[in-house]
Amino acid sequence: MRPFEFRRALDAADAVAGLAGSPRARFLAGGTNLVDLMKLGVETPEVLIDISRLPLDGVEETDAGGLRIGAAVRNTDLAVHPLVRDRWPALSQAILAGASGQLRNAATVGGNLLQRTNCVYFQDTSKPCNKRAPGTGCPAVEGAHRDLAILGASELCVATYPGDMAVALAAFDAVVHLLGPDGRTRTRRRGGRLRASPGADRRHLPDPPPSTTTPWSRTPHSFCAQFAEVQVDTDTGETRVRRLVGVFAAGRILNPRTARSQLVGAMVMGLSMALREGSHIDPAFGDFAEQDLAGYHVAASADIPDIEAHWIEEDDPHLGSLGVKASARSASSVPPLQSATPSSTPPAPASVNSPPPRRRAGRHGCDAAQQGVTPAHELLALLSLQE
Repeated sequence: MRPFEFRRALDAADAVAGLAGSPRARFLAGGTNLVDLMKLGVETPEVLIDISRLPLDGVEETDAGGLRIGAAVRNTDLAVHPLVRDRWPALSQAILAGASGQLRNAATVGGNLLQRTNCVYFQDTSKPCNKRAPGTGCPAVEGAHRDLAILGASELCVATYPGDMAVALAAFDAVVHLLGPDGRTRTRRRGGRLRASPGADRRHLPDPPPSTTTPWSRTPHSFCAQFAEVQVDTDTGETRVRRLVGVFAAGRILNPRTARSQLVGAMVMGLSMALREGSHIDPAFGDFAEQDLAGYHVAASADIPDIEAHWIEEDDPHLGSLGVKASARSASSVPPLQSATPSSTPPAPASVNSPPPRRRAGRHGCDAAQQGVTPAHELLALLSLQE
């Protein structure tokens, strides 16, 4: 671990003075990006200046009808603010599209604008990178450059900004107000470079045009309904899923064979979660009992005699020229032509809470509040019904 000095700023001027006095000083607010880069060795600050307690977390309407946003406002607080949701809905949606709820609760508006790229070469200190070490080269130009720049880049660097919020702010012609070491406030508009040296004091959103105040919005999520036919042996508690059917609304299906394979595979994966996956605390050691895959049976298609995946053809003009859908952030790991995530969650409630069909040793009819439907759980449920 590299040693560093930690300071807590008394006010904005004190924070800026501390940053100007050390070229390797960094501001620390939420730390959701900086701390990760410090762990990777990309950022090696000598001084960390804590600005998380400064009174820069206000969101207020201006006399001109715009919005003034403090640099320390948490992303979640900004996304759910009534003024933002009503008058700048694209900004709210952009914030909610990024990261996870836990990260948005900690991350700040100022830190979001200053976050560094997600380029794998930038984050790997064993590789050259012009952005991290100017003059060493950019291997991403010819190497792994998925999700990096296609237009607007140069031969020196094709890294991209990793966030969503700044794009929405630029679309609304937001102005960034910066507090410099001389005590003067400067502004940065779209096209200007935002540097980490001065203290970012606040952001200002102008009054939106009427077209941006539309109260409705559309999110191209995929949806599905799934149905399970489950058999339980009343003597042993063994559970078998005899049939699993899923019907999906996932926009235009570009490749039916690949889409069906992904959907069926995800349904089987969800069945593993429903029947085998659990999180049980060991009372003796206070840790999870399931620490490895030794006792975890991963289901296969052969475990379900009859499994079907169907979809409804959709023609949604709001989805663009291709008309395809992807679900949330899973498009980063599954090709965005058809994401399988909507099909992996419903098998749990479909199989665990399926009604008793008309067959031998049918479902016992009591809802299960936890997953990991082991024979022991089934037998206990059956005994409770007999009582």
